[in-house]
Amino acid sequence: EIKEMALTKRGEIKRISGISGVGGLPVAIAERQKEACIKMIASENVHGDIKTVSVSALGKGTFIFLKVEGDNCCAGFSSIGERGKRAEIVGEEAARDFLGYYWTSASLDHYIADQIVMYLAMAQRESRFITSRITQHLLTNLWVIGKFLNITYYISGEIGSPGEVSISPDRVTKGNP
Repeated sequence: EIKEMALTKRGEIKRISGISGVGGLPVAIAERQKEACIKMIASENVHGDIKTVSVSALGKGTFIFLKVEGDNCCAGFSSIGERGKRAEIVGEEAARDFLGYYWTSASLDHYIADQIVMYLAMAQRESRFITSRITQHLLTNLWVIGKFLNITYYISGEIGSPGEVSISPDRVTKGNP
């Protein structure tokens, strides 16, 4: 049985951790990504612990990932490198995504919001959450789920902005009236 959830208050962010990594490239690139990310989030007086790693890979590439944990939240933000994209840009992209979430009061980032709705649609009672951004992907997922399950959902907020989502099962009672 899937339990309903109410994630309408983010609470305090307890920890920000991350990994900045390279595969087949000098670890100094991962350091540059990390420093750019740390500098950008520190401008908002936010601090995180980001480790650098070098991983084995068949090709060459870079990535950075930030994990946010708190009272009523768990969120993740990432960016990947590509040929010609400076390491600093990779770090700043992840930081910018995080800050877009941080500046809201949302419990869920917009990536997890469009993934969690499938599970919440199968809960026995209404679930509610606040997301950092209403996306077309979230709306599409809810529409598709509604084609398979009897649910009612409400969204307050505009696409591209924070918003609240509620999902309720529609229970039809069978039998004599």
